[in-house]
Amino acid sequence: MKIIVLFFIFFANILNAQNIAFANRAEILKSVPKYEESLKSIEDQNKKYSEEIKSLQTKLKENLDQITKGYSTEGISDINQLKSILKDSDSLKFNLILQEKEFVEKKQEAYNNLLQSDYDRNIVPILDKIDGIINNFSIRKKYIAIYDFSKTSGDLIYLDKSKDVTKEIIAEVKTNFK
Repeated sequence: MKIIVLFFIFFANILNAQNIAFANRAEILKSVPKYEESLKSIEDQNKKYSEEIKSLQTKLKENLDQITKGYSTEGISDINQLKSILKDSDSLKFNLILQEKEFVEKKQEAYNNLLQSDYDRNIVPILDKIDGIINNFSIRKKYIAIYDFSKTSGDLIYLDKSKDVTKEIIAEVKTNFK
C-alpha cells in the first residue's frame, strides 16, 4: 500500500510539473515602434526641461553671489540672518531672487507633471497592452510564470533556451500593434 501511495505522489508531481518560461521584456518593448518613439520624445523633453531649469538655477546662484559678494556670509545659516546683514536695496534684490527661486521650483514641478502626463498618455497604454498580450499568451500556453530575463539575468546561472519565449511574444505583439 505504501508503495502505491509513493508511486501516485511521484507521478502527481511529474504531472503537475511547473511550466515556466522566460522572456526579454526590453526586446519585446523594442519591437513596438511607437514605444521607442514615445520614450525618445519624453527623454528629449526631459533633457530640454532639465537644461532650462539648470540654466535658471545657475542664473539665480550668480545673482545671489553678486548680491552677497561684499558681505561676510560665513556662519550664516538661515535666510533671516542673511537679510539682517544686507542693505535695504540688496535685501529687496534678495527677496526678488527668493521669488524667482520659488518660480523655478514651480516650473520644475510643472515640467515633471507634463512629463508624467506624457508618460501616462503614451507609454502606459503600450505597457498595459503588452502585459495583456503576455498574460493571454501565458494562459494559452499554460505557463504558470514568465520571468523577465532582462531583470533576472544577473541572478540566473542557467537558462534552458527552449524556455525563452521572447520571439513568440514579439510575433504576437507585432500582430496586435498593427
